[in-house]
Amino acid sequence: MPFCKNCGTEMGPNQRYCPKCGVPVDGYSTQGTYYNAGSGGKDHTAEFAAGVIQANHGISVLGYFGILMLIPILVRPNSRFVKFHCNQGLVIFLADIALGIIRRINKLLYIPVFRGLISFACWAIGIALFVFTIMGIVNAAKSRAKEIPIIGSISIIKY
Repeated sequence: MPFCKNCGTEMGPNQRYCPKCGVPVDGYSTQGTYYNAGSGGKDHTAEFAAGVIQANHGISVLGYFGILMLIPILVRPNSRFVKFHCNQGLVIFLADIALGIIRRINKLLYIPVFRGLISFACWAIGIALFVFTIMGIVNAAKSRAKEIPIIGSISIIKY
């Protein structure tokens, strides 16, 4: 029986990924991403072992709740599926922080024309970030690893 080079878990002869950590077996390419026109981003689900996804999809949902994304990272530090969703949650979280800073600056500076435009833009971006968060939660809950539109390709946490 072969063993995973990353974590040492015993694997079956026909397994393409380690059932514990999700690392691909030698000789198998992880270039199986494809563009899904319906979601606006790449679908990376084929890169992860089914067992790893099933074991981690519930905790991956926490990756989209701001600072709570630290919980899945600390509980499952070797899971690439968890890191994928925590990365997307972190990007949304940082974008929301930046949006909050822009809102504060806009309140401090009183320029009537720009104040209304910036307020409207911040409101629209805030709605978009909320929708992206819901999309990420749904993808994690349904055991999918799809990139969120527009910001899904940004990688802060390596997975």
